[in-house]
Amino acid sequence: MKSVKAIVLLMFFLLVLSSLGTAIVNAADEGQDQGEAFISASTLNVRSGPGTDYSKLGEVHVGESYHIVDEHTDSSKEYSEWVKISLPENFDYSEGWVSADYVNSYAPLQGISIALDPGHGGPWDPGAVGPTGLTEKEVALDVSLRLENLLEDLGAEVYMTRETDIDVPLWSRVNTATWTGADMFISIHANGSYNRGSQGTETYYSNFFGYQDYYLAASLQNSLVNHLGRMDRGVLNGNHLYILNRSTMPSALVELAFMTNYDEEYLLSTDYFRQSAAQGLTEGIVSYVYNYHY
Repeated sequence: MKSVKAIVLLMFFLLVLSSLGTAIVNAADEGQDQGEAFISASTLNVRSGPGTDYSKLGEVHVGESYHIVDEHTDSSKEYSEWVKISLPENFDYSEGWVSADYVNSYAPLQGISIALDPGHGGPWDPGAVGPTGLTEKEVALDVSLRLENLLEDLGAEVYMTRETDIDVPLWSRVNTATWTGADMFISIHANGSYNRGSQGTETYYSNFFGYQDYYLAASLQNSLVNHLGRMDRGVLNGNHLYILNRSTMPSALVELAFMTNYDEEYLLSTDYFRQSAAQGLTEGIVSYVYNYHY
């Protein structure tokens, strides 16, 4: 009888150890980086738990990526699969849950090549000049370099028509996009006008090459207006622009804001506005690739 009791006690002890070990392993896994979550929805709610019945903590957006720290599946719910992601400092919480239906585990721009063209440049072509002397060429280059970093983080191959303050002829800018076989060509500018009251964001396209140019321009314009919060001046026909009418791939020229407007010149001088512009362009590109790029 004593031997039976001993065996039972031993089996119970082993069972406890096994359960404890599993709990320790699960606890260790919780909070560790389990890969990258690339957001595929234009706007996706972040919740306090794995389900739509949990409170909303904030929003994430298409093209953004976050570290996955946990996963959860509940087949009884409409949205059954959820992932917990690490959140940036601008959130009140360090982690939150998003529906896995709107998350990809691969870089959304993998295999996409993009030619970026910072407008103007060099000693003789500053572009528009603001009331305090800020130049368009400086803003265009800085935003383009920020955009390059964001796009490469999402898997894109990026070609720049210039990376420093140099003069590049228009034909050479177009040739960069053509020779590299880029999937799209985006020229980045800041607007200018004799009327100091002119303000807002606008994007140009050429209709020489079908609807793809318009779709690209519209995606960029919508996202920029969303991020920059300036007046929406619309998507405009740019058939007269050399950059657009000579390109052989979907192309767009964006005017972020007006250098010649006192308020917008100040905004264009700030890191926050420039980074917002780069983020807006990134999300516009991702949206275009998801919805229109074939």
